[in-house]
Amino acid sequence: HLAGGTGTLNISNGTVTDQSIGYVGALSGASGVINVSNAGSSFTNVGTLYFGDYGSAQMSINTGGSVSTSTTFMAFQPGSSATVNVSGAGSQWNNSGTLYVGYSDQGTLTIGNGGSVTSNHGFLGLNSGAVGTVTISGNGSNWIDTSELAVGWAGQGTLLVQNGGTVSSAAGSQIGMLSSGIGNVTVTGSGSLWSYINTLTVGQFGHGALTVSNGGLVSGDGAFIGDSGGAGTVTVTGAGSEWTNTGGLIVGNGGRGSLTIQSGGQAASAGGQLGYSSGAVGNVTVTDPGSQWTNTGGLIIGGSGQGTLTIQNGGLVTSAGGSNIAYNGGAVGNVTITGSGSQWSYSQGLLVGGGGQGTLTVSNGAVLSGDGGQVGYTNVAVGTVTVTDAGSQWTNTGGLTIGGSGQGTLNIQNGGLVSFATACGNACFSDVGVYAGSIGPVTVDGVGSSW
Repeated sequence: HLAGGTGTLNISNGTVTDQSIGYVGALSGASGVINVSNAGSSFTNVGTLYFGDYGSAQMSINTGGSVSTSTTFMAFQPGSSATVNVSGAGSQWNNSGTLYVGYSDQGTLTIGNGGSVTSNHGFLGLNSGAVGTVTISGNGSNWIDTSELAVGWAGQGTLLVQNGGTVSSAAGSQIGMLSSGIGNVTVTGSGSLWSYINTLTVGQFGHGALTVSNGGLVSGDGAFIGDSGGAGTVTVTGAGSEWTNTGGLIVGNGGRGSLTIQSGGQAASAGGQLGYSSGAVGNVTVTDPGSQWTNTGGLIIGGSGQGTLTIQNGGLVTSAGGSNIAYNGGAVGNVTITGSGSQWSYSQGLLVGGGGQGTLTVSNGAVLSGDGGQVGYTNVAVGTVTVTDAGSQWTNTGGLTIGGSGQGTLNIQNGGLVSFATACGNACFSDVGVYAGSIGPVTVDGVGSSW
């Protein structure tokens, strides 16, 4: 307790219960150590635990030992430090209240070899200048948070889930919450999992990054990347790596968002929007064979802001429920599909320039396929589609409209192919320059180019 002093509590065959507020490493320069080991050995702190108040604190829970606390502040004051290691099957740290890993300074939590931690709220790097790091490693190792989980609130937070470790959270989760917050989450390795309930926000007001790699899995109800002025980046990479959402995925919702799916990674959502609000920027890249973004709903590239979708080098995107490039007036949407094996398959129609300025390019043997499309839909919309190079195709089971009420342009060149169905009645007619004031130029140019 005293400055410069070290206090150690070892519990290996018995129980200790503290009914009051607890301090470990209370004063600056003081060091407190707690070791709890063996099944049946436990330490209980009923009141708030200041684990590293002004000094340093260390706790080891292993070989089946258990610790129970309410609210725990790790590294409570600037200049303090706190380290907790929970290791071994049956080893547990149960927090009935909030767990702060790095409240004002540096806090580190390691869960390994089948150890378990529970909490009601979890915050990594709460205050500006704080650093919170949590590592969950190995089969059976887990952190269960029954409420909000924030990685990088106003400080810096890092969460690493690897080698079969798991973490679960509810009531909304954030990576990079406030403007000064920096959050980084990595889920890597087969069997490694982060499951969340409600919405995950990557870059709420601050900077957030999520990486899913080497067969890791992240799953939840829905997500925002780059929200409310924040910046968010998500990368899903490697065969077997997956990010699945039963709800929608918004990339750029008042901030800047980026999603990259590569090297055989997979992502799924109930619908997607890129550049949702005015001033927002959303970019998605799907690249390499086996990489796929599956949408069971529609896909909007440029809602009221700026959206860019790039599908290349054999990547695949699917969407249903109607898709739109530049949905509202003032929106800008750009889609590029390029390279043999690269494909976007849609259903329930595609609008290029629904209300804003939309551009779609299919090149170098890529394929766009669906059940009908319109280019330059409303009277303020501008839409341009270019299908270029041998093997590049836009194929439709429905009809095409080039220049509905606005300005639509279709360029087929250098051996590109555009086709529409001719045996399904009025739905299959193709129209060029439909309504008064509309513009619909179509150019078919070059050997092998065909409409």
